[in-house]
Amino acid sequence: MAENTSPAITMTCEVCSEYYTDPLMLPCLHSFCKKCLIKAKEKQGSADTSLKCPTCDTSVNLPDGKIEGLTQNLWFEHKSKEASIKKKITNKEAVLCDECSVDDSSDAAVVYCCDCHVQQ
Repeated sequence: MAENTSPAITMTCEVCSEYYTDPLMLPCLHSFCKKCLIKAKEKQGSADTSLKCPTCDTSVNLPDGKIEGLTQNLWFEHKSKEASIKKKITNKEAVLCDECSVDDSSDAAVVYCCDCHVQQ
């Protein structure tokens, strides 16, 4: 049986080494946090309408010259959020629901069984 030699997919940005936040995908198929790409563009100079990929140095023409025109990587966004929640659960940290995390609340989400209603 053939061995799986495909590279492991990591849910962390290669620039900031943290879980992706607002991941954007470049045409070379590398993804980065939006904030990391904004910083990379600022380093290059604001007049430039292209961006060099931080991983492979491919020059990318930005739609309308803006980072915001790049494609969102929704798969990475979902998987990164999932990995972050799993890490918090493993470390017994408070896990906030989407509504509470937007409001900067410190109330933890509660999980309970739909059959017996026991809280976990």
